[in-house]
Amino acid sequence: MAKLTSPPVHTPQEAQLDTSSAPVSEGVQNGFTNAQPSSGYVQARAGAVQPGTLEETDYQTYTREEHSNGASAPVRLSVQTSPCVSHIHWHHGAVGRLEKERLLQQRGCLLWFTGLSGSGKSTVACLVEQMLLAQGKLTKVIDGDNLRHGLNNGLGFSAEDREENIRRAGEVGKLMVETGIIAIASLISPYARDRQKIRSRLAPGDFIEVFMDTPLSTCEARDCKGLYKKARAGLIKGFTGISDPYECPEQPELVLQDKGPDGQLLSAQDLAETVIGYLQQTGRLAHPPTQLHQNGRHLQQQLQFMGHLATCCNGDGI
Repeated sequence: MAKLTSPPVHTPQEAQLDTSSAPVSEGVQNGFTNAQPSSGYVQARAGAVQPGTLEETDYQTYTREEHSNGASAPVRLSVQTSPCVSHIHWHHGAVGRLEKERLLQQRGCLLWFTGLSGSGKSTVACLVEQMLLAQGKLTKVIDGDNLRHGLNNGLGFSAEDREENIRRAGEVGKLMVETGIIAIASLISPYARDRQKIRSRLAPGDFIEVFMDTPLSTCEARDCKGLYKKARAGLIKGFTGISDPYECPEQPELVLQDKGPDGQLLSAQDLAETVIGYLQQTGRLAHPPTQLHQNGRHLQQQLQFMGHLATCCNGDGI
């Protein structure tokens, strides 16, 4: 089932400014401080110089690096910028999503597996990837634990960090979808609002919520990582399903249970085949439309972009 979603919700973006050419207030000391820069010129890293004063809400911290001889290096200022900042613009590339999907002969989407720890998310997700590979489809599994070894290694398990963990995973999935890849995310993602935010960032139909509806008793009996035992002993705080809640999806595209209507146990292979069947029924494994370049607006955008390149290069070659 496809859902209409609201327009993308833009989140604040972090940018860095070089204040080496700007007067800095005396309160800036070595290390971190909340001192505020004085009025003057703030030079962006791209080289554009802009007059003005940064407001109190526009910055996070200042750092002053020192060389071994005691001389101060240029101050780096990390600021939170609003999407409405005039010097930040969205760049439209010359190669669109449809071209990439035609190349891959598939349609991008984000399969979002959610459920308790031990519900079988990662197992089914990996099987789905293997089945899609056998059909010649390009996929990528986004595993929650794996993300914490790299992109999200600085995040903990507080409510705020969990929200940021899910947001980053969703943005990674969005990038893959726009490249025509079938992204397969496997994260507990316990809060409905966080999953909804990701859905709202994608086009209608691109977010496919797969709820692993495995009872807590079954997950705890499996306890393949020994996490439930530690949580019951109080060694892990805020563990989903034990000391922290899990909010079940209200209208997921797919619900996977370990038992069929007849009460028979279903294997992970059976559940993965259900997911593949859904993708086939919704046309995600079919070739994208072939009338790509018949779209006049798309052609016009391409021509404008090529003209922009010609102007920038000014005959110097690429």
